[in-house]
Amino acid sequence: LTCGGAVLVDKPVLRVARNGGVPGDQRLTLRGEFLLAPGSLDPRAAGFRFKVVDKDGNPVFQRAIGRGDPLVKNGPGWKVNKKGTRWVYRDGKAVAGDILRIVVIDRSSNAPGLYRFRVVGRNGDFDVPVAGLPLSVVVVPGGPAEGSDGFCGSRTFNADGDPRPSCKASPNGATVTCR
Repeated sequence: LTCGGAVLVDKPVLRVARNGGVPGDQRLTLRGEFLLAPGSLDPRAAGFRFKVVDKDGNPVFQRAIGRGDPLVKNGPGWKVNKKGTRWVYRDGKAVAGDILRIVVIDRSSNAPGLYRFRVVGRNGDFDVPVAGLPLSVVVVPGGPAEGSDGFCGSRTFNADGDPRPSCKASPNGATVTCR
């Protein structure tokens, strides 16, 4: 997963619950927003990818959600509203993997090219080694071509020692929250 010329992900939140437990039992929430060229995004046509890396740049986990409409009723796939401003991926029965829902919203009415995203995962191996904090995240609302062309965003938590956004683990390490 590459991201050439990434823009900064604003208002980032990454949360992993049930961390350090049984592998494959973790819960994930990832959200944020970034500015891209207006009208440049269509995850239904190109998919959605993201990865989380540790403080040394080693991948912790990554996922690639394919493009396309659901092939069967209530099956995994993307739907878009009539205005073409809200894309929703659903896989409520975890048929295709551990990412259950992704919502991408074109917020260009607030600022040209502003996109907001939210990813929800359950029962996946999203385990974060607490010793690897702080983390970084890369989001590509599309495929490899979009990532190479810079239609992507990234954020390093605690960059250069800044207090925000930051990563913290609960005292027992069961929850990791970066915001």
